[in-house]
Amino acid sequence: MKDERTAAFGCGHASKRRPTRNHMAPSFVRAALVHAAAPYVTHVCGPLFAHVCGSHMCVAPANFALTQTSQVDDVIDYGMNARVVRGAITGLVLFAPINENQCEVTMYQCLDAGGRVPAWVVNAKLPVALGAAEDMRSEFQRDDEIDAKERSDFSELVKNEPQTYSAAENVMIERVLLKLDDLQPESFRVLDSPDHRVKMGLSHATDGDIGGGIMLARVTVDSTIEESLAWEIVLSRETMKEKSGVVKRHRTKHNSHCCLYCVYYDIGLPGFHQREFVNLQLWARRGDKLIGIYCHTESVEFPVNSTYVRGLATELSVYEKLKPVGGIPQTRVTLTTQVDLGGIIPHFAVDASAADFLGSAVALRKLFDKSVEIDKASRTIFVDMIASHDAPYSDAEKKLIDEGRQYFATFEGGVAKSLKMTSPLTSAKKTTKKGDSKAWGWATTSVRASEREVLAFVWDLKKRASLYAGDLEKNVDEEVNHHNQLHYTKKKSPYEFIRNRDFLNRVVWKEEEDGGGYLLVLAPELSERGPHTEVISRGLSRDQLSFVFSSGKAREKPAIRAEFSSAMRIKRKNDNETTVEYVMHPNMGGQIPGFVMNAQLASNLSYITDIQEYFQAQRGLDAWDGEDGKAVGEILFQWTAEESHHGKGVTRKQARVADLRKKYKGLQDVTLKYVWFEAMLVRVLDNKLRLTPYVNTRLCR
Repeated sequence: MKDERTAAFGCGHASKRRPTRNHMAPSFVRAALVHAAAPYVTHVCGPLFAHVCGSHMCVAPANFALTQTSQVDDVIDYGMNARVVRGAITGLVLFAPINENQCEVTMYQCLDAGGRVPAWVVNAKLPVALGAAEDMRSEFQRDDEIDAKERSDFSELVKNEPQTYSAAENVMIERVLLKLDDLQPESFRVLDSPDHRVKMGLSHATDGDIGGGIMLARVTVDSTIEESLAWEIVLSRETMKEKSGVVKRHRTKHNSHCCLYCVYYDIGLPGFHQREFVNLQLWARRGDKLIGIYCHTESVEFPVNSTYVRGLATELSVYEKLKPVGGIPQTRVTLTTQVDLGGIIPHFAVDASAADFLGSAVALRKLFDKSVEIDKASRTIFVDMIASHDAPYSDAEKKLIDEGRQYFATFEGGVAKSLKMTSPLTSAKKTTKKGDSKAWGWATTSVRASEREVLAFVWDLKKRASLYAGDLEKNVDEEVNHHNQLHYTKKKSPYEFIRNRDFLNRVVWKEEEDGGGYLLVLAPELSERGPHTEVISRGLSRDQLSFVFSSGKAREKPAIRAEFSSAMRIKRKNDNETTVEYVMHPNMGGQIPGFVMNAQLASNLSYITDIQEYFQAQRGLDAWDGEDGKAVGEILFQWTAEESHHGKGVTRKQARVADLRKKYKGLQDVTLKYVWFEAMLVRVLDNKLRLTPYVNTRLCR
């Protein structure tokens, strides 16, 4: 079955009563956690069984049982003449109350498909026939609510209840800490992480206890240390749904801080046995930090079984409290693990899957991610400052603002070529100046936010919404006043044969006169504060840069200083809509030809599309109008990164729609109101509906 909490079984059955018919084997399914009280049984039975033709249903209220039979000899008026083969079905559904909010459902079903359909074909449809139990669980599921409640209860336990550890537990804690806690980051090789905000590494500094490399992940999580630890210790329903190769789990609780945890994995390779891991799991407080430990052990409860290959694993999670950001608690989580799959699987094969083993760090960050709230708090402070800003502008600042106005004059009255953008909501064009092979680009779009909110978004260099995978460093090197800053940025090259680039730019904004909105200008600047000959990244105080490895650092070539001139005009369109115009002239430096940079111009101009989509995602359904529907409809036809990382059994279209639903508050609201809406959007995309080009040709032609 699709859900680990739903178990299905089948048993052989032979019947010679009707040789011309083939009978489906009797089978049953049990959904152990249906979050509906037993009195809701009649509500469940209606939609699940009303479609069965020629069947008789009977509910036994005393035992909460439902029986279903169909008679082969009954005469049914189908309302039309049709050649149909009569099938037969017998079913029994038992509802056993667990508590006032939960009941266990057990379903028995025997089906005779009729005709000459082979029995093995019908039996192969067992999961489909018994899928009603999963439908019931899905209909009444409150997984997120229950998971949050269990994590909250565990967090309170960690905060308020002192723990007493046995001598054996203390020995295990010290052994794991000695093995995994003192590892130096310089001994790790950088791994490609599926999430650029989670830094991963691999080391082969091992003491021989377990073969294979040691894997490490570090991430900052928007939660308390207790909440972060609770996510690891509490086996959530979301984790049970995302099997990731897990066949089954067993957990035996020893006390409030220790349990025996056995898990079985299917490694997905034909001919290889499933792997069995038997670990002791416990947590402890060390000073102002919390630690979580998994350590392989032997247990009489789970003796060595020849059916499985016993694997070995040791894991240490350290949770360190950081300074809150925007009123939201922060925790640095360091996950260190070492895995030996056993058997004849070589260690390099395990190392190749290191990022998968560290995937829990990615899931943890995404679960507690509050980037929207943190960025909004930062913007609110800046917006309030703008309202009272009256600082004078120096001659140099005024000169820079005047230069920015001249950037827009480049596209006034000249010949410009249109650019094709990924979003039809953004218009763009490019032009060149005489004697310069590098083109200038211009783009405009409408953003559903106030002009001050847009300015605050662009001004915030360290906002999370603009932390990209290619960002090696972002720093405000100098802040002269509230309208003048010096920004340093270092970008990773997408190709090994092209060196990294860094940028040092003076950024100034000013409110235009006569309601002209705001103008923000960015111009390259020479300064000793940002020398381009340095080898090592300078901003090591930032968490995403603190996880630096020595491998390749000494051999890193100096970044080439690139120049980036741009100006952005932000002007109010109506009460809650702003027009953004963007002009830019990039020069990547080095030996990159002008035509290569010009080919990337549309991609660079798409920054204002990112701004438009960011603010569109924050609008709830109650604020939507026709323009919002148009904007979201256009976005629906754009490729998303989630399509390349969709899970097993999920199509690309389903991954795209699910990703957009998570990002866009309005879509979340509408899918809560209409549960069928997400499935409808997937079907719309399955029909290959696509955007049509603008047609200017007259009908007469």
